[in-house]
Amino acid sequence: MESVSHALLLSAHCSVRICRARKSEEGLHKVILALDESKFSLHALQQIASRPWPAETQFVCISAVPTLAACMQEYTDWYEIEDLELNRNKQLQSAQRMLDSAVELLRHEISGCRATSMVVDGDPRESILNLAETEKADLIVLASAGKNFAERLVVGSVSEASA
Repeated sequence: MESVSHALLLSAHCSVRICRARKSEEGLHKVILALDESKFSLHALQQIASRPWPAETQFVCISAVPTLAACMQEYTDWYEIEDLELNRNKQLQSAQRMLDSAVELLRHEISGCRATSMVVDGDPRESILNLAETEKADLIVLASAGKNFAERLVVGSVSEASA
C-alpha cells in the first residue's frame, strides 16, 4: 500500500513538504540543503534564507557531482576520457562556487546560523541520504523541477528518492 505522503509527492502540481517526527525534543539543529545550479535550487535556497530558524541551526549545503567512473562507462578513447576529466573538474569548481555563494547568503540572512558546504561524489539520490544519515540531519531540503509522472519514470527524481 502506498502512503498518502508518497502519493502526494508523486502527483502534486505544487510544492509538497513532508514532515517526519524529530529524533530529539531539542528542536531543529541540522539542515541538509541539497543544491545544484538550477533555478529551482535557487528558489529553495531563497525560501530557506527567508524563514526564521532557531539560533545555532547548522546548514550543510551540498552538491553531488557524478564520479568520473560513472561517467566513463560510455567512453572508450583516451582523448574522450581526458575531455571528461576536464569537464568534471569544471563541474566541481562551479559547484563549489555555487555552494560558497549559498553559504554566504545563509550566514548573511539568518543570524546565528552555522553554514558549511560540501561537494560530494556520486549519485545525488544516494549522496544526499548518506550525508543526512552521517550528519544526523533533522531536515533535508531540496528543490524539485516539477517533472510530470512520465519524466520521473524516464529520468528519475532526486526529491522522490530522498523523501
